[in-house]
Amino acid sequence: AAKYHWDAYTNTMLLTARVNGALGAGLDDLYDNYFFAPIDDTLAFNENHFGLALMFAPVYLATGNPLLAYNFVLLSSLALSGYFTFLLVRRLTGSAAAAFVSGVSFAFCPYAMFEIGRIQLVATQWIPLCFLFLHRAIEGKRFGDALGFAAAYALQVGTCLYYAMFIQPLIVLVGLWLI
Repeated sequence: AAKYHWDAYTNTMLLTARVNGALGAGLDDLYDNYFFAPIDDTLAFNENHFGLALMFAPVYLATGNPLLAYNFVLLSSLALSGYFTFLLVRRLTGSAAAAFVSGVSFAFCPYAMFEIGRIQLVATQWIPLCFLFLHRAIEGKRFGDALGFAAAYALQVGTCLYYAMFIQPLIVLVGLWLI
């Protein structure tokens, strides 16, 4: 009965096309599929889902079941959103209780439940991971944490470009504040 339940099927087809395109003819076919035929590279008309395809591929390739793989990515995204938020808040506050409440509140907030059919909007796990690595990189001045920050941001770009653009000003503000 979800308002956007058909988006889940569309996203499942997009993720399947990403994996099949990567395994098929190679990088030239990553954006090509039968959507909007006869136009070429029609997958570029939608979210790219590359960050989610990395989570989707192992389950899809092992089982051949795209719906199982999609649901695995959805549930994993919710769990990782909570876990990475837990890690960030525990680092900032030192309180495991506050971190637990924050993680559950962030992962299962009403917005995420409302958008449950749009996996790119539910998969917010890279946002707290980005800020966790940003904090660690500036505080500890370790190159590995800077690489972790870059990887987390790249995964966010590959998951939901909207969120990647929305957190850019926050990254700059938080980064300047921490420096």
